[in-house]
Amino acid sequence: EPNVLFSTCFHCGKRAVWVVGSLTHPPIHTAPPPHDDLPEPALDTFREARAIADESPRAGAALLRLCLQQLVETLGANATNLNAAVGELVLLGMPVQIQQAMDTVRLIGNEAVHPGTIDVNDDPEIVRSLFDLVNVVVESMITQPRKVSELYSRLPQSKLSAIERRDQAPNS
Repeated sequence: EPNVLFSTCFHCGKRAVWVVGSLTHPPIHTAPPPHDDLPEPALDTFREARAIADESPRAGAALLRLCLQQLVETLGANATNLNAAVGELVLLGMPVQIQQAMDTVRLIGNEAVHPGTIDVNDDPEIVRSLFDLVNVVVESMITQPRKVSELYSRLPQSKLSAIERRDQAPNS
């Protein structure tokens, strides 16, 4: 068939299918990929949202809301209601910017499945931005603390003990 061509990617070595000059497989996703530290099962949900967001921004936004629900559970929130879970994390000292990112994903995801004032089909860029926000949450709440902890744990024990004594001393 002259209108169907096959190629091999020089980077990954996988096959691609072109129909009438347009790439049909693998599908092109405009949403950003998941953060490397996004834990399961949120990772699977993020990937599912990414796979359909271009075709159905509403479905992508709704799945990202589910992804966030799964993520807050791994961050230690116990509430089954996502709004309450975000509130728990705020009480534990979560930064305001991360609370705002979570609430943005939560509310736009809710609006995607319930009639409301935000129609993500009118502006698919909103949904692409939600992917970024989920990645920001992962970077701030998982990746950065892990990096700090890994480096801090490499400090000499004598220095760690001195820090502990300092932090236990009453303020003068």
